[in-house]
Amino acid sequence: MDQNNVLIHLIFIPTIAATLYGMLWYSSIRNVSVDWSDGLTVKCGKILDLPFSSPTEKNMIVVDSVVLFNSILGVVYIMCEPVIGLVTYTFSMSWIMLVNYLILIDESQGAFGGNLFSYFMYIHIFAWISQFVGHGIYEQRAPALLTNLLFALIAPFFAVLEYMTLLFNYKEAEVKKLAPIVWADIAHYRQQKKIPLPAASKLKASEST
Repeated sequence: MDQNNVLIHLIFIPTIAATLYGMLWYSSIRNVSVDWSDGLTVKCGKILDLPFSSPTEKNMIVVDSVVLFNSILGVVYIMCEPVIGLVTYTFSMSWIMLVNYLILIDESQGAFGGNLFSYFMYIHIFAWISQFVGHGIYEQRAPALLTNLLFALIAPFFAVLEYMTLLFNYKEAEVKKLAPIVWADIAHYRQQKKIPLPAASKLKASEST
């Protein structure tokens, strides 16, 4: 991968995740309550909108759908690679707590003028545009998620792997071993699309053969 595009990934993949968490806080599906005090009732909404009056609260559980979904992803990440998976899950939960704190001070103190959702949305859109521009300019190919949307779910995992490799040389040998294969795949794509391949990329691609 082009190093400029890698840098864009490292900056904007966490940004996309964090702002998505923030926008979901305002959604009607953020929290799900299951009430069995008088039959089984399931309701969705922001946690402050859900009923907690006695005796309902004694027969109710409230699930934060974002935390639940993130925890399920965390299990998948850890199954793929325990260290990277655990670090990814820890950072994701930290982002969720930070976002929740920002929303709290915005709603209680007006820290962002009550416009935090708009800020989340604008930053989120800008981050996605940056991702596509990075692929278009530096790698001249479509992002992998256009092939399979599920790739978007594992992007944080690979971003953390990239950080760990850069900062602590974690799995450096494995990354170096796979790099020529990645470059060969990029070279193959560019040949199909008749896109010129830089000389350095040709050398890296040839190393895999």
